[in-house]
Amino acid sequence: MESTAAGGVFRDDEGQFMKAFAINLGRGSVTHAELAGIVQGLRLAWEAGYRRVEVRTDSSTAIKLIQTAADHNPHRGLIAAARQLLSLDWEVRINHVF
Repeated sequence: MESTAAGGVFRDDEGQFMKAFAINLGRGSVTHAELAGIVQGLRLAWEAGYRRVEVRTDSSTAIKLIQTAADHNPHRGLIAAARQLLSLDWEVRINHVF
């Protein structure tokens, strides 16, 4: 396991910078860091009152886990947190970018 961190950037619909975040996660896997970054970004977006959000991630693995992972997955806590946030009353798209 490596030392991991996650972060993200918020931009408006014209691509202008709004704010950013970074979190130190300690030791963990890349997949854990990707999922934690998505969850933290969703939490911050919800708390800021954003109701139309597009998440862009280069981790197709994280997207697949959020969409289809079974309950026994080792990342189940983060997956459940992401799914709970996605179920709130807002419009969220998660897109894979390269």
